[in-house]
Formats: sequence, structure tokens, C-alpha cells
Amino acid sequence: MKTILKKEGPLVYKEKGSKFISFAFNVKNGEEVENRISEIKREFHDATHICYAYRIIEDGKEYYRYNDDGEVSGTAGLPIFNEIKAGDLYNILVIVIRYYGGVKLGKGGLVRAYGGAAKKVLNIAKKTDFFITKELIVKIPFEIIGKILNIINSRNYHISENIPLKSGVKIKLSIPEDETDDFIRILKDISLGKAELLL
Repeated sequence: MKTILKKEGPLVYKEKGSKFISFAFNVKNGEEVENRISEIKREFHDATHICYAYRIIEDGKEYYRYNDDGEVSGTAGLPIFNEIKAGDLYNILVIVIRYYGGVKLGKGGLVRAYGGAAKKVLNIAKKTDFFITKELIVKIPFEIIGKILNIINSRNYHISENIPLKSGVKIKLSIPEDETDDFIRILKDISLGKAELLL
């Protein structure tokens, strides 16, 4: 799966006097989506329409939504979402802001404009692979901390918490979901059952 590395935009797309401003954001959860939408609504409070679409993987499940914000149903949010799908992108939010230019575009014109604005910003966005991750909490006794950390570091797993204990450490780490079983097997083998997995 792919996502974008960083925020892109604003990019401006014009159609018969109307101005469409597009942004793309890397987002990891629903809270980030809502925060980004709120920021844009504050910044562009005078816009005619603020339409968007997003697609995220959260807790191993896919979530998506699109919003027309008062445009004719299916002419704004869906074309934006279709560009996200065409790029096979996840953990992404695309927002297109419209300032009405005095000429009605019709359904086909709106679809082309919103889709075109989304495509424009996604075309310049740098893409990167990403993996669905799972969080594990492991209690490791002192005598095997070095061995376990060597494995974690060699696989570039991310440690988000490292809590000292009387008998060792408790760590929280994120690993690619499809490597979970393999890591648990290695953990059991190396620790001879002394490392404790807290799911």
C-alpha cells in the first residue's frame, strides 16, 4: 500500500471563473482527519464549498468517507475519492475548496473540476510504501534485553515506550502486522519463554 510523505498544496485549478484550491494530507486516524478539516474551514471560512474525501487504515480496518458540502450529490466528494482510489492511496485526506465564479458548471463540469483539482495535487505528492502495523507490549528480563533489542533494531521496528521494571523492561513497539507471528516465534525461541507478551 502507498501513502503520501507530507502535506501538499495549495494548488489552484480554474474552471469557468470558479477557483478550486486543493490540499492533500497524510493522516493516520479519524481525529487527524477532523483536525485538518477544521483547520481548512477556519482558514477558508469565506469559501463557497469545502469538499473532501479520505481513506485510512485504523486498527487494521479500512475507513473512508467523502463529502459534497452542498454541491450536487456525487459531483465533488466522490470524484475526489475516485482519484485517491486510482492512486491506490491510504492514510490520506484530500480537500478541495471552491470559490464560485458566477458560471454554473453542471454535473459533468463539477465532476471534472473536483476530480481534476484532486488529481493535480496528488500528482505532485511524493509517495511512499506503508504497512499496517500492530502494537505489542513485551516484558523482557535483564539478561536477554540486548538480544531482543538487536532483533528489534535490525528490523527497524519502532519502540514507542520503554518502561524500566525491577526485573527488566516493558516495551511497547509497532511492527508490520504480517510479521507479528514471526516476531513472536523468535521472541519465544531466544528468551526460552522468559519474555512475556502482553497483548
